[in-house]
Amino acid sequence: MIKIENNKKIGVALSGGIDSSVAIHILRQNGFDPIGFTLKLLNDKSKKNDVVKKAKKVCEKFNIEHVIIDGREIFKKMIKDNFANEYLLGNTPNPCILCNKIIKWNLILNELDKRKIKYFATGHYCKNIFNEITNRFEIHKANDKKKDQSYFLWKLTQKELSRTIFPLGNFQKKEVKEIAEKINLFNSGRPESQDICFIPNNDYRHFLNENYKGKINKIQKGSFINEDGKILGYHTGYYNFTIGQRRGLNIAVGHRIFVKEIIPEKNEVILAEKEKLLSNECILKNVNFVSVPNIENKTIVTIKIRYRHVGIKAKLFQQDKSKILVKFLTPAKAVTPGQSAVFYDDKILLGGGIIDNVNNIS
Repeated sequence: MIKIENNKKIGVALSGGIDSSVAIHILRQNGFDPIGFTLKLLNDKSKKNDVVKKAKKVCEKFNIEHVIIDGREIFKKMIKDNFANEYLLGNTPNPCILCNKIIKWNLILNELDKRKIKYFATGHYCKNIFNEITNRFEIHKANDKKKDQSYFLWKLTQKELSRTIFPLGNFQKKEVKEIAEKINLFNSGRPESQDICFIPNNDYRHFLNENYKGKINKIQKGSFINEDGKILGYHTGYYNFTIGQRRGLNIAVGHRIFVKEIIPEKNEVILAEKEKLLSNECILKNVNFVSVPNIENKTIVTIKIRYRHVGIKAKLFQQDKSKILVKFLTPAKAVTPGQSAVFYDDKILLGGGIIDNVNNIS
């Protein structure tokens, strides 16, 4: 944990959940004076509108200041609208990564600047370690491999990391739950949501139909086709599908078949056998280097092409400042445009980017 000589004030991103609440407790044990900052991002009609209420109760329990930041307008414009636009381009975005950068860090750090408070903490499971040799802050994977959340933080910069503390990086989730029970946190027994906050039950189709009807209504019935262009059947709109999807296609061809590619301009979804979903390379755009300033060509890394991906070996070739060619050493399955690919050197998060062009094995 970063050692602070003088001002022990620290802002904490507080959702009222178990992780951010225990983070406050750990910080207090280490001599910090936390202030809880809660982002109000959704309208009151949402089922998630109790975030502010839960966070308020946590701050009352710890007898600390609670600050509410209304980020609904920027959240809709930069996160929700972006999510919808990406799906309508045939991509599969990860809004949590963009939200961390644009919303959580940006809005809260701005508030901390007004108060002349330098340091900021979150309940993410990862570590921020300063390397005295390279003079850079490095994001390392958490001790809890199953809970590690470094994947979601690849957009952070050195400026932001120089102000950030992750109190839970050395803890197992089980230990965090034990701490919560020990200090009688009222939220310790609540189940944790794995959903995107603005998409209950992960039903993104319902979200698009409810909030972007004008755009959705313009998309009529489209075709399922095979790799040769033969029509296999019809669907209600390409936006209902993601790369690698097998269930919910409602089409029978006599064998298992998967979504290989989405062509939004033609409202077509290409279906193929599982082995046709393998890729040997892809391009990453909007690349950000975290723990290193750049890479050398042919650098071998472990790359995760989605959050729950175990990671595979690949060679990286830098194309320009913001683009990287990724050559997988073993074929990767269902490499999906719009998703984040994040690359590591063992436990160290080197950087990441958005999957763009994918080269499937023919």
